[in-house]
Amino acid sequence: MYNLQAQSLLKRISPGQKLIASIAVHPSGDHVLSTSHDGKTSWTDLDLGDRPYKAFRSESVMRTVAFHTDFPLFATGGDEGILNVWTGKVSPDLGEEPLICPVHVLKHGSPVYTLAWVPGKPWLVTGGLDGSVKLFT
Repeated sequence: MYNLQAQSLLKRISPGQKLIASIAVHPSGDHVLSTSHDGKTSWTDLDLGDRPYKAFRSESVMRTVAFHTDFPLFATGGDEGILNVWTGKVSPDLGEEPLICPVHVLKHGSPVYTLAWVPGKPWLVTGGLDGSVKLFT
């Protein structure tokens, strides 16, 4: 984390991954998700330190991750063509750990290179290697 105004390093995060493919910052600013080419997705709680709070494994490269800004959701996608949708509820109480649970597995059909949440709705838009754009509602 780097402060552009002061031009100084604030914090270094060590997600324990090789070749990070994508990162997403939770709307609260205190949590970071990262995906990597070694099939890992890491959740780092910045209040707990610079190491991952939770790590998830996949059989293939994980290329993209995104938090929803209005709902306690996040999603990951990768080379398997599968999207994993999770609940990622963060409590304002610093002593309480985030609630992270799998919600749904969606099949895109081709490797997923990008994804984005629709503001105000629990809808997911994805872009695949085959040039397709899909909306999951």
